[in-house]
Amino acid sequence: MNFSYFMPVKIIYGKGEFKKLKEYIDENTMVICDPFLKDKIDFGKVVFSEIIPNPPTQQVKKAVSIAKKENITTIVAIGGGSTIDTAKAVSCFAENIENEVPKEKKTKLIVCPTTSGTGSEVTNVGVYTFSSGLKMPVVTDAFWPDLSIVDPELTYSMPKNVTISTGLDAFTHAIESYWATSTQDISQALSLKAAKIIKENLLKSANFDYSARDEMSKASLIAGIAFSQTRTTAAHAISFPLTNRYGIPHGIACALTLSHLIEFVYENNKSILEEFLDFLKTDVKDLKEWIDNAITEGGFSLKLRDYGVKETELPKIVEDSFKANIIKLTPANFTEDNLMQILKKIF
Repeated sequence: MNFSYFMPVKIIYGKGEFKKLKEYIDENTMVICDPFLKDKIDFGKVVFSEIIPNPPTQQVKKAVSIAKKENITTIVAIGGGSTIDTAKAVSCFAENIENEVPKEKKTKLIVCPTTSGTGSEVTNVGVYTFSSGLKMPVVTDAFWPDLSIVDPELTYSMPKNVTISTGLDAFTHAIESYWATSTQDISQALSLKAAKIIKENLLKSANFDYSARDEMSKASLIAGIAFSQTRTTAAHAISFPLTNRYGIPHGIACALTLSHLIEFVYENNKSILEEFLDFLKTDVKDLKEWIDNAITEGGFSLKLRDYGVKETELPKIVEDSFKANIIKLTPANFTEDNLMQILKKIF
């Protein structure tokens, strides 16, 4: 197996590390943060907190115009995936991200995740909502952060539902990176470790066990590094229309189909999952039950109808899912008919 591995992000992990952030910034710093954090930020030349989930390209353009006007040289992102993805585009002064992939970063980029799930702090991917309404990823080496400060204390205030949703996103990153047709030995080793930590700690972290939240921050980071090399597969492709059209939180939108995809992959490419299941000391049935239990533990339904999905809209979900090229990385011959069967099961 020939492969390449590239991870240019400096990573600092540990409780209390966020307090050292000011050592890494300059006077022309723009802070991009979740709205509830705005009043807690006491540094930076300008603070932008108008973050919208799955950031629309127009919102990104607004933040870019501010950065340019203020001659910003350092961007600091403090928040979840949408905040970090916004900051990635702003750091490139990407005013036309929908039609032109940025080629170079214009500012230093420092990211500080407040959730344990997206892995965006260690990837070169940003996900945005285009003017068409589609949520789509943009991939470019210009999006690699310069520094990622992963301080698990920043996740301690996450409510239970967010903890579950983001944690399931991280688990999806781990297993999809592991089985992707683009996988490689380094990513698989990382995926195994991340998945094991998540399975052992997600439910405890949801119930505010802070040591478990420490572990989830670490696992999310490791899973992020894994899929930064491989991309994700069908669960993420399907999540895009589920989030775009029905507002289902991203991690839940991934997890709703994940257990069924695990069954599909195991039935059609058993060997790719054997080591994964063995390492987690589980089987397909128990893993499916764990995922479904985590979804309901977070207060979410397992049925699409409960999110406003109509049965007549299932073909459109299938169509939009197959517009994402990552669906081709699924390690089996996954067809539109296969997806329709899964959607009917969870309708």
